[in-house]
Amino acid sequence: MNQAAESIRRRMEELRSHLDDDVDDVVDSAKRLFDWRVYVRKHPWACFGAALAAGYFAVPRRLELKSPDVETLLQLAGRNKLVVQANPSTQRREGLVNGAFRFVAQAALREALNFAGRQMGKRGSRND
Repeated sequence: MNQAAESIRRRMEELRSHLDDDVDDVVDSAKRLFDWRVYVRKHPWACFGAALAAGYFAVPRRLELKSPDVETLLQLAGRNKLVVQANPSTQRREGLVNGAFRFVAQAALREALNFAGRQMGKRGSRND
């Protein structure tokens, strides 16, 4: 009986020593399985296609703007789902000349403030 127990103990020790190696192999293969770089190296075109498809489905579709007819507008207004502004504010687009003038005016103002600051600094250092 001692011999049988001893052989079982030796077998269990062998299994335990191999178990660590097996676990390490499983961990390494799982890391390789989830490493995206391996797939890109092996199948670059398939990965490119998958990325393209994912990008296509990730981007929302364009809004379709429809002009409702008068009856639809009246129905929406009747359900209080339509707000009508009598005088909508119009945003004026700035012309090229106005934009250039604003740029030059801001640059001149910045330079004038810098000049004034330098002059104040010179006066302050003289009084010290």
